Amino acid sequence: MTAIPPPLPEPGPDTREFWEGCRRHELRLQRCAGCARARCPPRPACPWCGSLHFGWFAASGRGHLVSWTVVHRPTLAAFEALVPYAAGVVELEEGPMLVGQIRGCDPTELRADLPVRVEFGHCDPAGIVWYPNFYEWFDAASHRLAERAGAGLHVLRAQGFVGLPLAESGATYLRPVRFGDDVQVHSRVSGFEARRFRVAHRVLRDGELMLEGFEVRFLGQPHPDDPQRLRAAPIPVEFRRRFGFD
Repeated sequence: MTAIPPPLPEPGPDTREFWEGCRRHELRLQRCAGCARARCPPRPACPWCGSLHFGWFAASGRGHLVSWTVVHRPTLAAFEALVPYAAGVVELEEGPMLVGQIRGCDPTELRADLPVRVEFGHCDPAGIVWYPNFYEWFDAASHRLAERAGAGLHVLRAQGFVGLPLAESGATYLRPVRFGDDVQVHSRVSGFEARRFRVAHRVLRDGELMLEGFEVRFLGQPHPDDPQRLRAAPIPVEFRRRFGFD
């Protein structure tokens, strides 16, 4: 069966800045220069004071759920693979309301005033996930892996490290991941060197391997000659043991 791509926005003079921000994973809103109120959707005039003067700013992306509905029969065939899914109205910290899909929990667990934050997803016109998304998932998976091993950022910083900077990364794409696919990222530390370690990632859909990736990371410390630079610290034995290496 041929996948049906989701509908794509058609940016115009009023909305182009909003959609370009989304492309950069940034939620951009208009702010009236007359009354200072933020507004969305974008428009040429303020709906409160009528001013035609405004600026754009990056919103926090945080808000709370106001109302929602659970969709069991999609209005468009492109969303059939997602059902059941929740569509909700969110009030942003800055004031405007946004409508979108509510993800990250079972629809039955939604409640009024649930704290949420904006997430961005990218697909090409054929509905295939763009490759930069996988590197974001790898980054999130590596930090989640470290947290579960007891080596999260708060622990590392208490030990004098600034985090787990990235030195190298790569991926081999075996099959396309499409809009609506439910995939899992399986990650593990696969090896250590004196000052670096390697994280292996596998992305699966219903048990089928879609792609494999890797990251090479290190324990970062401020450079003694220039605090604006980082250097790779020797990896302590205890850090290795947290990931099953002696």
